[in-house]
Amino acid sequence: MESRCLNIFESACRTKATFKTFRNFLDTFLKWSNHDYESLLALQTIDLENRLVDYVIYLKRRSKECRDCGMPLEENPFEVSEYNGDNEPEVFKPPIVSI
Repeated sequence: MESRCLNIFESACRTKATFKTFRNFLDTFLKWSNHDYESLLALQTIDLENRLVDYVIYLKRRSKECRDCGMPLEENPFEVSEYNGDNEPEVFKPPIVSI
């Protein structure tokens, strides 16, 4: 059963695709904050703002961790080697074989 507030929200969106995208992000936030549509509307403005700030901090922290194991990601995941003129890193050059 859809709530009245969700129906009003849908009527304010110009396209179904916009509504679907917004609802997906809203549902993700609601799952994280353990709320439903109606209880979210019942929150005081300051409480809602605090939850949103906490959620943004959570998303920033999560973007710097592996989603599978939680380990921190590298700042520079690729090692940069010197340019030798042929655009191939030194570590990948095949050995020179003399005949």
